[in-house]
Amino acid sequence: MNTYSLLQLSLDQKIERRAFEDASMALASISRTDCAMLYRDLYGIVVSALPEDEALAFQAELAQRNFPTVVVPDSEVPLLDESFQVHDIVLREGNLELTDSMGHQRIRPVADLDFLAAGFVSRLHFKNEWHQHLDSGIDSNGAARLVTEHERDEESEIEFRVDFFFRTAPQRQHVALGKDSTMTFQGFPLLSRDKSALVELASAMADLLPPGQVNTFLRDPMNHPHYPTFHGYQEEIRWFLHGLPPAA
Repeated sequence: MNTYSLLQLSLDQKIERRAFEDASMALASISRTDCAMLYRDLYGIVVSALPEDEALAFQAELAQRNFPTVVVPDSEVPLLDESFQVHDIVLREGNLELTDSMGHQRIRPVADLDFLAAGFVSRLHFKNEWHQHLDSGIDSNGAARLVTEHERDEESEIEFRVDFFFRTAPQRQHVALGKDSTMTFQGFPLLSRDKSALVELASAMADLLPPGQVNTFLRDPMNHPHYPTFHGYQEEIRWFLHGLPPAA
């Protein structure tokens, strides 16, 4: 069975969460609880994997709430390739020299770039902690029992990313900079707290392509807020890639 996505006409569109949830009541396959996650990640692609009748019904409900969308077959919305992480970026003589943490380098012509994305992204990490304590009970040998307890906590971290999309394989490479990591650009080390230096890096990357081939952060890095979820960041990329003209 063919399935469909709803895409925003513009990334500037806004809708209140209550209105979004009310619109979803027309659908059998999306619960009001599911809408909380959809709303959190809302950036370009509203929802995917809907049967056509539900996609059209949701589109109509959203239109009544001044949130116009377009219904597109899922087969026409690009999936993102697996990404290979790099650590060092050097821009030299029309080439990008991308080196990973093991020292393996790929030289990629800037002319091979198809799209660039970057931004400060909120990433959710899970941290496992193990705690041991003596139980007040007595084991079969007459000793206090040692009890081990496992806790799994969620931590949110702001990560800076640059994603390179090329026309030839490997088609996607990225650099990710968190609070405990470093990267280099043009030989200079950068830390996640170096916001001004990271904005300068973003501006240098944005200059490599026309405005229609970069994401919203790269169009205006000084005034773009961070992406609240990594999924939303990727959905924006897919939204842009769907609208790009075919490669020559």
